[in-house]
Amino acid sequence: VSVGAKGYEAILSTRFIDPGDAVFYSADQATILWNLVNLSQSRAGGALGIVQGASGFAAGFGTTGVSKVRTYAADQEIGKLCRQLAETDNGFDFEVDALKRLQVYYPSRGVSGQVLVFGSNIVKARRTFNWAAAANAVAVTGAAGTTRAAAVSATVATDPRGRIEARAAFGSIVESATLTQRATSLLAERVRPSYGWSLTLKRGWWGGFATLNVGDTV
Repeated sequence: VSVGAKGYEAILSTRFIDPGDAVFYSADQATILWNLVNLSQSRAGGALGIVQGASGFAAGFGTTGVSKVRTYAADQEIGKLCRQLAETDNGFDFEVDALKRLQVYYPSRGVSGQVLVFGSNIVKARRTFNWAAAANAVAVTGAAGTTRAAAVSATVATDPRGRIEARAAFGSIVESATLTQRATSLLAERVRPSYGWSLTLKRGWWGGFATLNVGDTV
């Protein structure tokens, strides 16, 4: 028997903004995220049991100190809207954990301090590089009627790689200011070379999430 499982974000990707929903928000970005999730849960048969969590905040869920303005059109996927909100400039990380708590991590998830040593707790290491993911000049488009936004690296003229362009479309974004934030965030994400590491841990070394968790810096 083969069994597949998906997280709650996958369920939110099957939920949409309906005509008549009150979807203008001017609030802390964490509050906007919760309002989107709660809107989905307010439908008949839509309750998922998701509640507000406290991870990432000294005083509990609800504030990152970053206010944003959003207007969402009908028939936009709620899961995608949540991801796009998190990925804008000065955004955040989030998850629905195993206890069905919506956790927001600002500015990002994870802690640092764990040391990984090749030949000790690491038995195999492989470096990866995705050249196609790099860009130093990006442009994004949104819903009909919005103004195209662009962001270019300040060092593009002297970049030894030359000019590397990228394009992205976000049909659910209806505000020009949001598009500008998305372009800035996308440039910051892609302007650095996309090097990475694939590491194989020593069998039995990992002692649970307190040892190493998603988002940790090592």
